[in-house]
Formats: sequence, structure tokens, C-alpha cells
Amino acid sequence: DLLYTIFVPKSERVRGNKVKENKMNVTIEDSCIACGACESICDAVFSIDDKAVVNEAAVAGNEDGVQEAADACPVQAITVA
Repeated sequence: DLLYTIFVPKSERVRGNKVKENKMNVTIEDSCIACGACESICDAVFSIDDKAVVNEAAVAGNEDGVQEAADACPVQAITVA
């Protein structure tokens, strides 16, 4: 008998026979001062207008950059869930 171990990336969860992608939700709070730190760290996801704007379509695949930007925000205006 063979025993197989299957490693599923963190961004995925196994439910029955389906693999479901774990979506990261990114929110910009009103406390944003539009300093541009997030954009300089992860410009694929963040841009600056009156405050930071999130390109939701670009979050997948850029999770590490999003988290780094949230951690670097000087006013902690980026919420990641």
C-alpha cells in the first residue's frame, strides 16, 4: 500500500473534491492620508487618488505585497482579512 501526501498551497482549501481559492479582502479606511507607501510597495494592487485605491482583480497573486503594504502603512489604514 502506498501513502500519498498532497500539499495544497495556503491560498487554497480542499472541500470535498473541489479546491476553493481563499480570497484576500483588502479595505482602505478613511484614515488613509494618501502618502503613497502602499503604492510604492505594491503598485499592481494600490494606486493613489484622494486616498489609496485597491485593484481587487490584482490582489490574487500579490498577497505578500498587499500584506507588506498593510504592515508599512503609517496610519494603519489598510485592513486585510
